[in-house]
Amino acid sequence: MPYSEAAAYAESHDIASKDVKEIAKEIAKLPKKNSKKERTVVFTQGTDPTITVTGSEAAEYPVHAISTDKINDTNGAGYVTMFPH
Repeated sequence: MPYSEAAAYAESHDIASKDVKEIAKEIAKLPKKNSKKERTVVFTQGTDPTITVTGSEAAEYPVHAISTDKINDTNGAGYVTMFPH
């Protein structure tokens, strides 16, 4: 989920924090059907670090900028996220 969507979610769900990690932690706490596994939340932020939260554990992953001539977005979504079941 891009940061802009995280900020919109926070605003629409009365999450006071603007901090990406804190928003992700709040989303990770939401109830889910499969309570045997913790929810994983991922926020992409362009060239800023990608934020992940699983349960209450937050992590940041650096993103390295590449030149636009090396980007070939064939699906029109800008990004793709896949999680194995």
